[in-house]
Amino acid sequence: MSKEKKTKSKFNKAVAMANIVSYTILIGLGGSIGINALVANSRCKGVDNKLVMRTDFGVPIIANLGFDKTVDIVVDETFNKTQKASIKEAIEELDVDLKGVRYNILLNDEKAGKECINITKSNSDDFNKNAFARTDMNINNYFGTVLYPVQITIFSDVYNANYSDPDFNKEAISGIVKHEMLHTLGFSDVYDNEYQNKTIMYGNLDKNTTLYDLSQFDKDMVNSVYTSVDDTLNYKVDTFEPFMLATNLTSKAEEDMSM
Repeated sequence: MSKEKKTKSKFNKAVAMANIVSYTILIGLGGSIGINALVANSRCKGVDNKLVMRTDFGVPIIANLGFDKTVDIVVDETFNKTQKASIKEAIEELDVDLKGVRYNILLNDEKAGKECINITKSNSDDFNKNAFARTDMNINNYFGTVLYPVQITIFSDVYNANYSDPDFNKEAISGIVKHEMLHTLGFSDVYDNEYQNKTIMYGNLDKNTTLYDLSQFDKDMVNSVYTSVDDTLNYKVDTFEPFMLATNLTSKAEEDMSM
């Protein structure tokens, strides 16, 4: 056999081996995706399919939370005291209602762990001009897991244009935060009118919407996917100043609620 033929033969064998390795990796990855999809779909079997966020491969998106994981909530310092109080209250209520997740509220991002959600505010852009808030998170497209950190942005200009009544304002910011927090757990917006005032994930938030808290439907949905960590109160609060919310908010409080 000539030297040229021997070289070509070795090259062909190398290509064949590379293809075998590639197929093995693809088969292994495909099998892993398939198994993970089965597990994730099993966890979401009791959830309305319209409310389940999925990857390009059809795998349900689920936050990888377990018994030993606490998600840090970092509240931007640019929120005023009243706004922080509303956000704090919303997170505390979620932590009580959602038995399979634990949240730790922070103001100093240097203390935040790997699993953290940053809540900030900003003016909207052309793409989000009608949105009250947006959640930005990276997802492992193969396995459907949420990759931290996650960012929730409340759009100040849209929010202020729609909510000038301070009492209504307080309810609205709590509802917006809870809605976005459920996105971080893999739950999707729904826009069919049948979901209005049934789930906080109804996407057309307006003054005809009376639901600004998790409904029993929402609690059952989330707790069916994220099983109970324990039966105790999970949240802990760090670095917050004491907050007081008057029953009848004054004009100063109304000014504070402005973004």
